[in-house]
Amino acid sequence: MIENKLFKGSPLTKRRTITEEVVEFIRKAILEGHFIKNQQITESRLSEDFNVSRAPVREALRELANKGLVTHHPNRGYFLREFSICMVRCALEKMAVKLVIERASDDDINSLAAIVNEMIGELDEAPVEQHASLNDYKFHQMLCILAKHKCLYDYWSLMADQTSLAISSINRSFDAAGTGFVGGHQSILDAIRSRDVQSAENLIEEHILLGVKNLRCSMTS
Repeated sequence: MIENKLFKGSPLTKRRTITEEVVEFIRKAILEGHFIKNQQITESRLSEDFNVSRAPVREALRELANKGLVTHHPNRGYFLREFSICMVRCALEKMAVKLVIERASDDDINSLAAIVNEMIGELDEAPVEQHASLNDYKFHQMLCILAKHKCLYDYWSLMADQTSLAISSINRSFDAAGTGFVGGHQSILDAIRSRDVQSAENLIEEHILLGVKNLRCSMTS
């Protein structure tokens, strides 16, 4: 865990239960990269940071484990989860691009283009990785929405937090955000506009696998 308190100056309100507030703050800290892979997340430290008892912290960690952001090891505690959703994402998003090409209107595809244009426009805004990750996630989510397949989107949504964590970590691992996320999305968009199913499927798979490969290399360098 980072040296300073993660949640100093983050007041808890009465609009939600304490557990719900703790869940949201821990989730935000994880997605913003305040924890590293396989780092232990201790109830005592979080309880101290929040100035609350361990009970709501314990409940919050259980909920985050159910969402796939942390994992629990008996007698050891909670740890930031090492994401293993890559192949599932590949399968779902390859199906998504195929269905988008078959079903999406030009206006639908323009909504994807708007996200890519937003990515390009925010390359000079700091923090680049944070903007990159938000738009990266929006692009992949929109792909699955435009597939117009409820079951596909429901399954993808089950991995939403894990996907967001993976995207954030991957974007931080690239030296240049433009190389890391804009170029790949533009190529996928171009293939969709051309209604080229084979190319779009190959590009979405390469895009996801390249990100995971780059992240693993950055962790071992």
